[in-house]
Amino acid sequence: MKNIAGIIYLCLFFIGLIGTFLFANKGLDSRFSFAFVIGFLLLLFLSCIYFMIKILLNLKSLTLNQWARRLLKFLVLASSFSLGFCVLNMVFQRPDPFDFSRLGVPVGTALGIVFWDMMFLKKGEK
Repeated sequence: MKNIAGIIYLCLFFIGLIGTFLFANKGLDSRFSFAFVIGFLLLLFLSCIYFMIKILLNLKSLTLNQWARRLLKFLVLASSFSLGFCVLNMVFQRPDPFDFSRLGVPVGTALGIVFWDMMFLKKGEK
């Protein structure tokens, strides 16, 4: 039964994605296209909330050693991505003072890489 729900979700996702691309590409302005895109965005938003809750529930099963390894990996990745981002920003744009608001993308990417597998763990796995 769970596999059928996953197939239905993926079908809805891909239909919504293709429809949204078509509506955005053709520039169709109608009530249906607006409602369709809003519905797809709602599906994406609720999916993100579901996956975040699932990750938080799976984080309880980690041991202290696993937490420490993940934290170290996060710090290394976040600092290296931030450094690379700053270097690329200086090469391709005018050098301006370092702005902390530019750290969102590297930190978010590092968080995603470190905790990605927590979304797919089943009960009892580590």
